[in-house]
This record gives sequence, structure tokens and C-alpha cells, in this order.
Amino acid sequence: MAAHNIVITNSKGHLTEDEIENLVLMAEKRTEEDKQNLAKIRVKNLLETYCYETKSRLKSSNIDSKQKAIIEKEIDKALNWVKNDKQSAEAIQEKLNELKKLNIN
Repeated sequence: MAAHNIVITNSKGHLTEDEIENLVLMAEKRTEEDKQNLAKIRVKNLLETYCYETKSRLKSSNIDSKQKAIIEKEIDKALNWVKNDKQSAEAIQEKLNELKKLNIN
């Protein structure tokens, strides 16, 4: 059986090594950005869910009306704050932690 040799040559119009390397670097950067965006989306969803569930629980809670008003105001501020979409995942998590400290049961 005869052995076949395969030769790959660079033809006109193909990417150079530098171009390939740049594309790989861009893809890696986008992958990291995607991970950061996913983390942000997840924590944003957690914050929003917590806010809406808390608002629902407040309706049937025995907390006095003054305290309810304060908590509702903080929840509304958090929901408006997170809408502008400029916060980092870490900042959103901090806001969620602050709301949880209000101890709404």
C-alpha cells in the first residue's frame, strides 16, 4: 500500500498566523464577557425575584404600616436602581444583601 503525503499550503486570501491569533484572543475575551454578563443576569434575577416575593409577603405580614412603607420604598429603589443595567454583578449582589438585612418574614 502506498503512503500518501498531505501538504497544506497557505493560499492567497487566507488568514495569517497573526490574524488567527487575534481572532482567538477576541473569542477568549468575548467568552469572559459572556461569563460576566451571565453572572450579572443571574444575580439581577435573584434581586428582582427577592423584591417581588418580599412585596407579596408584605401584604399579608403583621409588620406595622410604617415599617412596611420603609421596606416597600427600599424595594422600589432597588428595582429602579437595577433597571439602568450599568451595575456590576458584585454591586447587584451587595444591594440584594442589603435588602435581606431588612429581615422581612
